[in-house]
Amino acid sequence: MIFHCFKSKEALFEAVLERTYQPFREVLNRPVDKNQPVADSLLALVGNLLAAMNARPLAPVIFMLESIQGGGEHMRQLGMPSFYTRVEALLKKGIAAGEFRKMDPWHGAINIVGLCGFYYCAANNLSRARKGPSPLSEASLKRHSAEVLALVKEGVAHES
Repeated sequence: MIFHCFKSKEALFEAVLERTYQPFREVLNRPVDKNQPVADSLLALVGNLLAAMNARPLAPVIFMLESIQGGGEHMRQLGMPSFYTRVEALLKKGIAAGEFRKMDPWHGAINIVGLCGFYYCAANNLSRARKGPSPLSEASLKRHSAEVLALVKEGVAHES
């Protein structure tokens, strides 16, 4: 039945990637308000990415598997915009405006996206590491989002 609907396993996987990625494409395609401080734009983007991840906690796992198993080739072929380049652009803009500390914006973007997504990839390990609510419970996801946003805000802040 699968091969009736899809030409190959790769085509099935690409369909899964497309469907999984759609809410993230919407987040990345939202225009940035050019009248607000860059820090607010960055926090809005990160908050929206986290909200999309919270709504689809397996999405970061699927993206990680694509990176590990496929080297990101399926995502490139499907023309999926990169989380990294969108965050990097905001970091460059914030550095140039003097709003953000000096940093390597590419590595800053990698670290910010990692802060957002790694949690979901490690959720099963986290549930075994410490007693408490499930890492994917509503309360835990809310806490994760708040902590990531606080770390990003402080991490990019201009040094005093």
